[in-house]
Amino acid sequence: MDKLVEHYGVLLSESTIRRIAEGHAQKIFETLKPQEAWPQQAGCEVVVAEMDGGMVPIVEPDTTRKDQRKGKRLQWKEAKICLAHAQGSP
Repeated sequence: MDKLVEHYGVLLSESTIRRIAEGHAQKIFETLKPQEAWPQQAGCEVVVAEMDGGMVPIVEPDTTRKDQRKGKRLQWKEAKICLAHAQGSP
């Protein structure tokens, strides 16, 4: 609840947030078909994974001003990228 107010300026009760999240989860559960069969091919023995991240600048205009180009606010958010592959693959 605190993050919604902090990031979006929206105040919702915890029960409302829970009800919305559970509704989305129910729709996902209903639309996904369960995988009943296991894969027939063997997987690889070793997977190499790398992850890196960095801070990305996000500029938000001041919506209270007539000229939104002025009074902009700079925020930094973390962005991550990940790569995984079988060991020895090109």
